[in-house]
Amino acid sequence: MRSLAWCCVALLAACGRLGFDAGDDADAPPVKPGSFTRVVAYADQTCALAGGRAYCWGRNADAQLGDGSRTDRHVPAEVALPSGKVDVIAPGETHGCAIMEGDLYCFGSGFAVQPAHVPLVLPVTAVAAGRAFTCAVTDFVNCWGSNDRGQLGDGTTNPHNVPQPIASSRMFQALSAGDDHACAVSFTSNDAKCWGHNDNGAIGIGSANADEPTPSVVPGITTLPQIAAFHTCTVDGGKVSCWGRNTDGELGDGGSSDASLPQPVPNLVDVTALAVGGSAADMDATCAVRGGEVLCWGAGKFGRLGNGRTSGSNLPLGVALPGRATGIALGYNHTCALLDDGDIWCWGRGDAGQLGDGRATDSFAPVRVVAP
Repeated sequence: MRSLAWCCVALLAACGRLGFDAGDDADAPPVKPGSFTRVVAYADQTCALAGGRAYCWGRNADAQLGDGSRTDRHVPAEVALPSGKVDVIAPGETHGCAIMEGDLYCFGSGFAVQPAHVPLVLPVTAVAAGRAFTCAVTDFVNCWGSNDRGQLGDGTTNPHNVPQPIASSRMFQALSAGDDHACAVSFTSNDAKCWGHNDNGAIGIGSANADEPTPSVVPGITTLPQIAAFHTCTVDGGKVSCWGRNTDGELGDGGSSDASLPQPVPNLVDVTALAVGGSAADMDATCAVRGGEVLCWGAGKFGRLGNGRTSGSNLPLGVALPGRATGIALGYNHTCALLDDGDIWCWGRGDAGQLGDGRATDSFAPVRVVAP
């Protein structure tokens, strides 16, 4: 049965899309200001959930916003998904995916201009989109796309254009992906495992610069890591640990030395949300939410640390926001925070509209995302 389903995926992919089935929900009520419930970001785009629907904005040259166009959006545009409740929205660099009641839809580079159904045999519980690959959790972690750094986790560096299960991945749950590496957490052992590119020790297994094409345990980590281009962080019990590249202070330890094993961020406790971002060209940054306050550190290009400057910081710095934050998201060079009143505020690079305030300009200070 599983083999037959994958054959169907291959046939549909050869036609330029994966099981196309999409359309706007004509009966969806308009989203009111203060209705956002989640914010995520990747590269030069931002996505959010509101009223059970998904909205994205920013760069769209590869149709990665899923609205059926290739036009950059400076305010949130609804992802053209079928009627129903959207549970997860996951942007990647040039594509994105969403989960609706266990069904997976993807769009952008390698898929279709509008969201296309990816027919996996079992319901999808988690999905993560990276630079040029995707992973989804059913009973296994299934990955497909580019694999030059072992980011598909199947023990090879061979690309796959249909989902392939990772060996010994049964009972994995939460999932995250970066440019060329990914992590998941096991149901049975609660271990965090990472795989893929390991420059500067990005997957946290105690070695550096040797890619790891199979899932490997990150010592002492039991929560889902958040992944950027060259560093990784996680929060457990309110405490943050980071590892990987530290050229711009993205590990938050006050120094600039790389770490191939998890290192605690000093004097940072009671953290309730965490996000990382960055690219090979623009370096990495990290942000956390503590007591409703947003703290950021790392590379400050385009003002993405939210402190009014473009210089970086190797220690957490506070961001002035008009309310208490509950969520945080970072792209390559911009940052967004979800406040407890349901509004989203963004800052940093905005040339493609990724700040969502109706303009295509950078901002050193937070600007409010326009409600769709």
